[in-house]
Amino acid sequence: MNEKWNWQTEISTQLEAAHLIIFLVSPDFLGSEYCLEVEVENAFRRVKEGAAKVVPILVRDCLWEESIFSELQMIPRDAKAILSSSYRSTDEAFKG
Repeated sequence: MNEKWNWQTEISTQLEAAHLIIFLVSPDFLGSEYCLEVEVENAFRRVKEGAAKVVPILVRDCLWEESIFSELQMIPRDAKAILSSSYRSTDEAFKG
């Protein structure tokens, strides 16, 4: 087995077992075909089945409002990216 296959298998196994799935949302994450078509689709399938919950955390500014994440409450609640000039520190971002 090659290393890539093991990596994908491990992600799939963990997504199927998780009750809480946290996504760190950024431009790179939203630009990843694998993340959106495999990880996010599987996570939302599990949400629809009632087997898991998804929590998106906005790490960097991006067009998350145009993605499937627009259906969920984004953290921080004011939907300002944690790594942006809107906050003095990451601690301040998580307080909201």
